[in-house]
Amino acid sequence: MLTVARLAVIMSAVALTSAAPAPPTLSAAVVAEFKALCLNWDGDLEATQELVIERGFQPAQDRLESFRPGGRPARYTYVWARNIEGVDVQVVAKPRSFIGWGNERFHQDVCSIVVTPGHRTSLRNEVAHELDQDSFRQAGASVFAWTQGPNGKAVVPRRIFDNQLYRLMSEAALRMVTVADHNDQVILSYFVPSREDCWFRPNYTPTEANIVCGAARDEFAAPET
Repeated sequence: MLTVARLAVIMSAVALTSAAPAPPTLSAAVVAEFKALCLNWDGDLEATQELVIERGFQPAQDRLESFRPGGRPARYTYVWARNIEGVDVQVVAKPRSFIGWGNERFHQDVCSIVVTPGHRTSLRNEVAHELDQDSFRQAGASVFAWTQGPNGKAVVPRRIFDNQLYRLMSEAALRMVTVADHNDQVILSYFVPSREDCWFRPNYTPTEANIVCGAARDEFAAPET
């Protein structure tokens, strides 16, 4: 079973060189990047790939070479990185990831910020402040969950999340942010329902768009199911 927490850890992409933990004063800057690249665009990865270069990140696809879940290369995963005050910060875009149990699969577009080294408590607190809600623990991750409907945002408490996750994902357009740690990394991930009209370039190129939505292109791969 692929859990929310496990998928959040997968977004780390590759272990990096250690240093002293990121100080709490840096957490606000990291969450500001998370907001600008992921939250403000409701997880739109097409927008993320355009904005990430404008914000000083550089392509870092070489980091995926050592990331092979199940012995296979990571597919359709795009990575950029920059250094912020001596701390390595990655942006990881993973379209059409899935959370599934048995025969049930729910595809999610995932936009992540990976901080190495990171200060989990400080980052969790900054995210709570930004989202104006508290988190709950789920399989090792701090989870912020809500639905977005005609009446605005409705926070999803843990009891409902645990008991009605299928319904929330299939009917209520569930959104969630997770804060997880893996070794000395902290991973902030924003999960949104996948767009069905997006296409992905199989081989990353830094000179052209790798995610295109709204139009089919021969050189792009169709969304996986």
